[in-house]
Amino acid sequence: MNLRMTPIASAVALAMMYRSEYDLNTEDPKIIDKALQDLLALVDICNVKVNITGYQTLPEGSSWLGHNWSGNMLSGVFAYMPEGGDPTQLQYWAPPPGKGPIQNDMWAVCTGARKPVLGHLWLNFLLDEDNAYHNFVDFNGYQPPQNAITPESLVASKLIPDNLRTAIMTPAQLGPDSLQEAALTNDGLKLWQTAFARFTGG
Repeated sequence: MNLRMTPIASAVALAMMYRSEYDLNTEDPKIIDKALQDLLALVDICNVKVNITGYQTLPEGSSWLGHNWSGNMLSGVFAYMPEGGDPTQLQYWAPPPGKGPIQNDMWAVCTGARKPVLGHLWLNFLLDEDNAYHNFVDFNGYQPPQNAITPESLVASKLIPDNLRTAIMTPAQLGPDSLQEAALTNDGLKLWQTAFARFTGG
């Protein structure tokens, strides 16, 4: 189980990539400390705020720039755009394949599950193309693994403006060359968590 898809991993990883360090699973204290120093520099540069509310603050205009998961930007358009708001004013920059982390939340049925058949039926329900689509556009904004969901289809159906097509992930961005935040050793995870705690603590 990957417990790193959090602001902890995102913040430290972004600072590492700023220095062209693309091993997002490093446990090298020097690299992690350098990332921390770059994060701390943001305090004076832009009075940085740490939150996970970009889905709301960007559409309403109370923040202007931020690092957000693509699902936050999409849910901002689907559910949090103020009445009369203009989603064409929003932009989402995504790096080219292999130059930025890409991941998704996952469900699994454990081998020791008491109701494995029910568990598989639940997963089948979630992955049903129609259910997955409506869960995406009508509820949470986080893209399910459906080949039918493409930037072109969402722009054509006017669910998103053309300027947000970069928030839709494609199969080309996944695969063996993609950057993945994988599980670390306990010691490695402690290094990342400590760096983030020092950053958020000022």
